[in-house]
Amino acid sequence: MDELDLAVLEQLKTDGRKSFAQIARALGVSLNVARRRYEKMVASGAMRIICVVDPRQMGYSAFASVYVKVEPPCLRSSIEQLMASPQVTWLAEMTGSFNLAIDVCCRDTDHLHEFLTQQLGKIEGVRETQTSIYLRVHKALSLPTHRSLGPEGIRPRRARTERGGADSPKHRHEEARATRRNTNKGGLR
Repeated sequence: MDELDLAVLEQLKTDGRKSFAQIARALGVSLNVARRRYEKMVASGAMRIICVVDPRQMGYSAFASVYVKVEPPCLRSSIEQLMASPQVTWLAEMTGSFNLAIDVCCRDTDHLHEFLTQQLGKIEGVRETQTSIYLRVHKALSLPTHRSLGPEGIRPRRARTERGGADSPKHRHEEARATRRNTNKGGLR
C-alpha cells in the first residue's frame, strides 16, 4: 500500500458509501485511479466495506470486555466456540495472566449474566474470567491509518529483491523514471 491507497482508505473511513467521483475529487486524482485503487485493495483483501450497526438502536445496551484464562490444551476449541457465539464481537489471543480477550454485546445485564454463566462458564478449559462492563463507548471501529501513525505512516511492504522486487536495481530505476515523469506532469498516477 502506498500513500494514495491510504488516502483512499481515509476517505472511506468517514463514509463507506462515498462515490469514486467524490474520492477522486478530494484526492486530486482521476475517477479511474480512485476506482482502480479501491478495486485493488478489495481484491487483495486489504479492505472490505461492511455495514456497521449501532447496537443500542437494535436494543443492545450491555457491553463488556472479558479476559479469559483457558487451559492451553483447550484453547483452540474454546476459540472456535467463542467465535460461533453471536454475543462475541471481538476475540484475540493475548499474553499475560489471561490468554484470551473478548468483547461482548448483550441486550441487558441479565443477558450478559446468562452469557457469562451459561455459555462462557460452560466451555471446557475455561478456568478464570475477569469482566469489565463498558459504561459508555466514545469511539468504536476506528483503525489506524497513515495520518494517525505519526510522520512515517504505514510503510508499504516490499517484495523480495531476488525476483526483481521493490528493492531491485531495475525496480528502483523504473520507479525513479516514473517519479520524474509524474513530477514533470505535476500529477499523481
